[in-house]
Amino acid sequence: KNADNFRSFDRIYDPEVRVGIATVTNGFYFAMQRVIPGMKLYDKTVEVDEDGREQFIEESFDRAMRALRDGEVDCILANGYEMIKRIEKHGWTDVQITNLHERRVVVDLNEVEYLYRLGLVDIHTPILLGNVYDHLAP
Repeated sequence: KNADNFRSFDRIYDPEVRVGIATVTNGFYFAMQRVIPGMKLYDKTVEVDEDGREQFIEESFDRAMRALRDGEVDCILANGYEMIKRIEKHGWTDVQITNLHERRVVVDLNEVEYLYRLGLVDIHTPILLGNVYDHLAP
């Protein structure tokens, strides 16, 4: 229901936005290279039994998803593929995925190479290759 509010990277840097991030996920490694003011990290949940052994209860990703669904956070930062797998596995119909729109639009691979040499893109920069206005042609 709030997916449209999170279509830009700028939103995750807003101090008013609570961003859930599961440890040891793509979102976690992305966040460790940045300052995200409203970041809330979620680790796996374990309990210690009477013999002092840790018992695994919940994965960090599932804990972050629970935080989202319970309203502890406004969004979570995660890989879309991971999200799709979890949504299907758990049958979460109340969760929406949003893709961030910040992709570099390029006409061809020559332009990608040119931008790479200028340092404007790197091997991890999302790009949209081709004429993005094709749908406007008669």
